[in-house]
This record gives sequence, structure tokens and C-alpha cells, in this order.
Amino acid sequence: MSAKAAAAAPPPADSSTALIIVGVVVAIVAAILLQAYLQHRRMVANAPPRPRKKPGAKQLKREKLKQGLRPAGDD
Repeated sequence: MSAKAAAAAPPPADSSTALIIVGVVVAIVAAILLQAYLQHRRMVANAPPRPRKKPGAKQLKREKLKQGLRPAGDD
């Protein structure tokens, strides 16, 4: 049975209470997740910028070669 067929068929009278309970639980979980997401975005927006990572030995060597401070064959 597809989702459209299941949604179009009227539910039995006994399951209406269960559907209301499931709907309320889904709404509560969605509200909690939305609140956590918005709080996280607010925290990230107010956070100071991350410090720059120090370059490693290979990166330093590459930058010195670009600047011409070291000869190309010097290891």
C-alpha cells in the first residue's frame, strides 16, 4: 500500500486516539530538535573565530621556496 493510499483511506474508529498521540509525540520531538538547532546556530554565530592552525614543516618549506629564501635543491 502506498503512502497516498494509506493517507486517503479513513482510519478505523479505534485508531484515532493512537494517531492523535503519535502526532503529538512527533510534534514535541520536532519542536525539541528545532529549538536545539536554533540554539546551536545562535551559539556558532556568537563564537569567536577559530585560531589559525600553525603550518607544518613541509608547508613552511614550501612557503620559503616560493619566497625564494631557500634554493630549490636544499633539503
